[in-house]
Amino acid sequence: MRAALRAAMIVLVLINLAFVFITESARWSWLGPLVALTLASPILVHLARYFLYRFAWNVAVLSVFTLLVHHVTTAGAQHLLEDGLFLAGLCQVHLVNNITHKQKPDILFFNSFLIVVVTSFLCFDVHYCMLFLLYAPVLVVVMQLLTLARSGSEVPAATLWRCVREGGVRSGVLVALTFLAFFFVPRDFHRRGFVRNIRLKKPDALRQVGFSDRIDLGRSGAAMEDNRVVMRVKLLDGTRADVPAWWRGATLDRFDGREWRPVRNAVSPRPWVRWDRNEWRRGGEERRARVEVEVPSPRTARLFTPLKATRLELTRPTVWRRVLVLPDLTFCYAVSVKDRRCRKYVLDIGASGAFKPIRRRMKESASRVHLHLDHRVVPGAADIARGIPGGRQSRRERVECIRRHLQDNYRYLPPGAVGAAGSLEAFLQGQGGGHCEYFATALAVLLRSERIPCRVVTGFRSVEWNDTGTVLTIRARHAHAWVEVLDRSAGWYTVDATPGWNGFEADAGGGLWKNLQAYAGSLWNRVTGFDEKARAGAAAWVSALPGRTLALAKAQPLTAILAVAGIGLVAWLRVLRRRRRTPAPVRHYCGCLRKHGLSLEAGETPRELLERVRRSTLASSRVRDLHLATEEHEKERYCIPSDG
Repeated sequence: MRAALRAAMIVLVLINLAFVFITESARWSWLGPLVALTLASPILVHLARYFLYRFAWNVAVLSVFTLLVHHVTTAGAQHLLEDGLFLAGLCQVHLVNNITHKQKPDILFFNSFLIVVVTSFLCFDVHYCMLFLLYAPVLVVVMQLLTLARSGSEVPAATLWRCVREGGVRSGVLVALTFLAFFFVPRDFHRRGFVRNIRLKKPDALRQVGFSDRIDLGRSGAAMEDNRVVMRVKLLDGTRADVPAWWRGATLDRFDGREWRPVRNAVSPRPWVRWDRNEWRRGGEERRARVEVEVPSPRTARLFTPLKATRLELTRPTVWRRVLVLPDLTFCYAVSVKDRRCRKYVLDIGASGAFKPIRRRMKESASRVHLHLDHRVVPGAADIARGIPGGRQSRRERVECIRRHLQDNYRYLPPGAVGAAGSLEAFLQGQGGGHCEYFATALAVLLRSERIPCRVVTGFRSVEWNDTGTVLTIRARHAHAWVEVLDRSAGWYTVDATPGWNGFEADAGGGLWKNLQAYAGSLWNRVTGFDEKARAGAAAWVSALPGRTLALAKAQPLTAILAVAGIGLVAWLRVLRRRRRTPAPVRHYCGCLRKHGLSLEAGETPRELLERVRRSTLASSRVRDLHLATEEHEKERYCIPSDG
């Protein structure tokens, strides 16, 4: 029993060290020896009776505490929680190596719970969720083993395994109840919490990768990937080479040194014209491809279209509400939180995007809108642009030269990564890497410093085609920002300076493990961002589930019949398995009671029931049947010989 309890405590301490590791409070150079000492605790604990052993442990803990205090006094209190968390992990290792059977390990459990609570403030990703789902059953099992150990009697192995199984069931019930509470009472992200004076992490650390109609370079914190499918593009006509990878959602033109704002007056000689109630057209180019775009569960009120799109037609018009063309020549529509119906629209894609030359009035408007640059907010941008070699070049060649310079000389880092630049000026000076918004902003600023009209566009970029090359999948993690440059003779064209986003790589696939990681991260992102709005959407989906199930059963009756038959077969097999677990004499005794309309009273044994029946006026045949059934039942359950 003591060995089982100590093994369970070792597992608990290892999970605590894993919690410390995911917060990046300590490196493996520190945690590695602690893990080794934890695994060696069954051997080292026998040395706890020696004074020098205990003295060495106490000196080590006090020394680490002194170092952490020195770190706080020199670096400030901003890492106070992380340092305290590492000290708590060290104390856990100290306890598991020094607590003997004569001492109570209550402080180890309290310290373990404290580590889990503090870690929840410092780590928000899916790793915390996985560790907590492992920690909950282990903690319940350890507490049960501790209760059995305090009884003082030796516990058989069968009872230990039963304790482990029941602990897992109890922890599962607790997690399920927590999920229900989380669903019906979602968190209010706008309410001020009880921790008011300690800044643990900025709220931006909870943001997810996704589409935004603004760019704010001042946001900090890691952005978690979301593998949720935003759109599916089905190729109806043409080839996949005719379908652009860049899908526009918002056009931005005003930059104040930190934030890009949407276009108020777009410059385009071919605006969208409403052809009829559900159709828009522009330009007169020859169609190269036709695609059908499916939006499974709309969460943003935008219709994403490529730059070369020439015609848009809404299918299933009843699900669309108030579709409008914005000033930046993108589409928006009204969407309700409770309305999660699938939406579809058809796009015609032109050949090259070329159209008639830009008139002089449009060129002047482009100079005012798409050349606006305040050199005070981006000091040194013109000097950086002049420092890019190129010689005598055309405008297109100059754009390509600047794009290639950014792509070859600047480092891409995901949002919140270590070494990322804190501002655009630091990024341009090479003091840190940046994500796609930094590359798009840098390219636009350098181009405008050389009087080249351009604008920044946000949307999605994906080349995740299926094996047959007929369906393009666009996910939330494919959100991207790039630049569109205005050419006097050819119109707008796409320029992307982000490394690895040239259109030649294929980011589909990645293996089963990578896909599972992406799915788990997407699921955890939904959990961390679950608020009242998300709860309303989930409740609407649950309430509409019976209707959708009935409609699906009517549409595919054979599939519905097979599903019901499969569920019935599984239920019958479970009942049959449960009956097989019950001994035959017990089943026979229960059947005898049902046959004669008898039942055991509270606290009554089968033998007492038999005596009560004998004193009654029942027929002798019924008494004889019950007597035989009782004897067989006692032989099976209580090993009592019959009385003859």
